[in-house]
Amino acid sequence: NFTNTLDNIIVESDYPSISDDEISQLRLQAEREYKKISEFLGRRYEGTIKIELSASYKIPKANIREGPRMGIIEMPIAHVLEGLHPFAHELSHLISNEHDMRRYLTEGLAVYMQEQFGENHSAPNFGENLHSAFYEYGLNNGALKIPMADLTSILDFNAFNEQEKKTIYLQAGSFVKYLIEVVASNVNQFMKFYQDGDYKHHFGKGLQELESDWLNYVRISGVKYKPKKAF
Repeated sequence: NFTNTLDNIIVESDYPSISDDEISQLRLQAEREYKKISEFLGRRYEGTIKIELSASYKIPKANIREGPRMGIIEMPIAHVLEGLHPFAHELSHLISNEHDMRRYLTEGLAVYMQEQFGENHSAPNFGENLHSAFYEYGLNNGALKIPMADLTSILDFNAFNEQEKKTIYLQAGSFVKYLIEVVASNVNQFMKFYQDGDYKHHFGKGLQELESDWLNYVRISGVKYKPKKAF
């Protein structure tokens, strides 16, 4: 096993072809992304974060629940070797202290943090503007079938295939991006909303009205920021 640590972040790998220097660089990347996300959200993770790089993991996962693996991020080595490791996405799950918040908001925030602060491109938008990626892959292809209020139960039960997963994560990320950049007066207001999920109280509109406003906004901005590649 190779290990490198700085402050509250540790990176470990059981893959023999990853050198100490590469692990050090990955740890520094995670540290930079952690600091940017923490400063942006006004939150920090209380405890040690360990990123485990392993061929035994199939999908990236942050363990946020109480237990022996709390604070551990499982990162498939294949993602790292391809340069598609979503450190910012998984770190945001720990930093945001989400607990039982609606899954479409927690995943949407994580996707948005990866877009804003991830140093490498990764799923679902691979570096493209979230609105334009969702417009091209979702709205333009008629793939948006799921009301935002129904996304949590679908995410909780993993009731989707890979194509649907891409659309769902783009949808959630685009919606959170809209809430933070357009609806909320600042990120602090969004984070207060993030704690209780009360749209009407914090934004003066209910979910259905905001969802309609967001879709109209995406149709405009999606055309403006046309993706460089097909999704």
